[in-house]
Amino acid sequence: MNVAIILAAGIGARFKSETPKQFIEIGNKKIIQYSIDAFKKSAIIDKIIIVVSKHFLNEISKEYPDDIVVDGGESRTASSYNGLLACPEETKKVLIHDAARPFVSKRIILSCIDALDTYKAVVTSISVVDTIIRASNEDVLDVEDRDALFLNQTPQGFEYNTIINAHENSTQDATDDISLLELDKIKCKVIKGSPKNIKITTLTDIHTAKSILNL
Repeated sequence: MNVAIILAAGIGARFKSETPKQFIEIGNKKIIQYSIDAFKKSAIIDKIIIVVSKHFLNEISKEYPDDIVVDGGESRTASSYNGLLACPEETKKVLIHDAARPFVSKRIILSCIDALDTYKAVVTSISVVDTIIRASNEDVLDVEDRDALFLNQTPQGFEYNTIINAHENSTQDATDDISLLELDKIKCKVIKGSPKNIKITTLTDIHTAKSILNL
């Protein structure tokens, strides 16, 4: 069974809005709806788990009665773990996606699932375009090789036992799930993402999202 976990429990502190960003409307739809719809339209996803804060549990449960809706945790890592615990027993592959990325494509979803036939973990990323410097206290320390650097997106995909074990054996609070893996022991494949697969973090990103919709 292939399961998609959509993380939507964050409060979006950087967004500076009383309404969490994933529940803001653009193009007459809530941001979270775009992500959910993308996975619903994918024939290779068997079940969707939506992780939200307790304030939205009833609302989302009523809107999506065919999906599993669970309460999030105090952190992204905790919310991800709650989603993993809610997976059906027969789950083999799991994709973990941020609800604040409304434009995930069918191609990305399929590529992640297919790659999990031979890898235990996959990460969606795009190449770095700009030159990247490493600095400390505003002093430049080094210029990085941008050909070896990528910008992470979601979904990130995993063989189910691999990621649930990583969560249960880790004590760190990570910004994404791939950070919990021992990458020297578990090979992870890079899946080509998309510049359109943006994460809405600030109000400026709302304008970018509307531009993408207009295209």
